[in-house]
Amino acid sequence: MPTSRVRCPEFLPGFTWINARRPLSVAGDLRGRVAVLDFWTYCCINCMHVLPVLKRIEERFAREPFVVIGVHSAKFSTEQKTPNIMAAIQRYKIEHPVVNDARHEL
Repeated sequence: MPTSRVRCPEFLPGFTWINARRPLSVAGDLRGRVAVLDFWTYCCINCMHVLPVLKRIEERFAREPFVVIGVHSAKFSTEQKTPNIMAAIQRYKIEHPVVNDARHEL
């Protein structure tokens, strides 16, 4: 059975990353890993309901080449502000990297 590769584009530069020491790179940080991108916003109840599921998945695959990355995609103008996102991350105890995609560019 032939195997095929899917090329993933790099994250765009200039975004604010939370819970990461620096902006993540697809080629450098995610190469060879399974990555789940969770597009969410902190005012969405459905997004909040997914967080415990993501936490369990992260714990289950902690020793595997696996990572969850939150892509915060604001719906309202106040949700675009990084300090508000940081407060929500602390409130919900989110430990995975989160990128602030305030203008829905990702």
